Amino acid sequence: MMVFVIVFFLYGCTPLSVSSPPSQRELIFLNWENDVPQSVLQNFEQEQGVKVIYRTYESVEEAVAVIRAGERVDVANLDVRYIPALIDAGLLLPLRQDRLPNYKYISPDFRFLVFDPENHYSIPYNLGLTGLLVRTDLLSRQVTRWSDLWDEMLAPRVALYRGERRELVGIALRSLGYSVNTEDAAALEQAFQRLAVLKQRAVFVEDLGLTSPLNLVLEGETPLAMAFAYEWVEADRKNAEVALIIPEEGALLWYESFIVPYSCADQDAAELFLNYLMRPEVTAEIANFNHYATPNLAAQDLIAPEIRHNPLIFPDNTVLERSEMILPLSPQAETLYEELWQRYIETP
Repeated sequence: MMVFVIVFFLYGCTPLSVSSPPSQRELIFLNWENDVPQSVLQNFEQEQGVKVIYRTYESVEEAVAVIRAGERVDVANLDVRYIPALIDAGLLLPLRQDRLPNYKYISPDFRFLVFDPENHYSIPYNLGLTGLLVRTDLLSRQVTRWSDLWDEMLAPRVALYRGERRELVGIALRSLGYSVNTEDAAALEQAFQRLAVLKQRAVFVEDLGLTSPLNLVLEGETPLAMAFAYEWVEADRKNAEVALIIPEEGALLWYESFIVPYSCADQDAAELFLNYLMRPEVTAEIANFNHYATPNLAAQDLIAPEIRHNPLIFPDNTVLERSEMILPLSPQAETLYEELWQRYIETP
């Protein structure tokens, strides 16, 4: 009672304020849907006290638009071909290497590359192949080339990703004998005209609310689809008649990296998260979930053997020699692509 009287005397009638606990730190992670297991995010939150808000995108162009708009994003996974333009625009923060000791696990083959020659802005994440997913029991003959997509007698319907613009155009270019990275206006015009023909028989997975053509192939709705290697791993577990074909013209190679946009609100938390993602055991957990190859050398012995030793997921030299990496385009070519793409989208 005496304590209460003294307190009341000292502070008068003003009630004592009780400070609320500090709000939890949050980190916004922009990535593809279903690319990282929830357990990885939850373990980071429990360990570091930083809540990860997982924001998804349906196309790389959408992710780039979010970054260019200045919306808060603390960490993003992005195809490397978009990184140089973002660097030039001042939209990425340089990474503080002293905060990223686990970078030592990244293979030297993935450092000092053309899109980030000093390793200042990106951390290699994963890579993979784009090929053809087929139901061999539903086709009248063997599929061997990208150009087989245009054979209406072989497959009345084909499944494609509209959100993968460069891959889609790259398929048309490769089917015509051009490089996926050509900037020749006549070649690009020819490729887009070819895509307009294919569009008449295309089933776009995004229009069906899907993230993959896998179920369309498994259920026989279309026997032929543009697909990534991880989708074949899933399909093979369910139906032995599903195969991933590396076309004779060569597969398309893609490569993604983590970046920290200039709109990041907590770079300390972002780099803490990136260093966590580079832990070998965490990287392996992600690879076992999304079935993509990783440049993290220390993680590879922790990856499930059926994934690690699959040459379509971890491509060997035979596959790589027949494939082509999709690289950044010049600003002039980007403008031409955009004009041709808008015309393609608007064409019935």
